[in-house]
Amino acid sequence: MKQSNTRWQQKSPFEKALTITSITCSIAVIVLALLQLLGVWNDAVRVYMPLTALVMLIQAKELWNKSRTAAIVNLCAAIFIAVICILILFIL
Repeated sequence: MKQSNTRWQQKSPFEKALTITSITCSIAVIVLALLQLLGVWNDAVRVYMPLTALVMLIQAKELWNKSRTAAIVNLCAAIFIAVICILILFIL
C-alpha cells in the first residue's frame, strides 16, 4: 500500500487529473453500458462510445513513456472508436 501511495505522490497534477478523469469515465461507461443492456436507456451507446474513446486516449497518453507500441495501438483503437461514433451519431 505504501508503494502505490508513493507512486501517486510522484505523479504531476496533470497526470493525477488524467487518472481521475479516466477512472470517472470508466465508471460512467460501465453504468451506461448496463443501462443499454438492461433496456433502461436505448440510446446510451451515443454517450458511452465517445467516453470509451476518451478513456483510450488517456491510456495512450499514460502509456506513451512506458511502451510506445501499446500507446500507438491504444491510439489507433481510440481513433477507430471515434470514427464509428461519428458514423453512428451523424449518419445512422
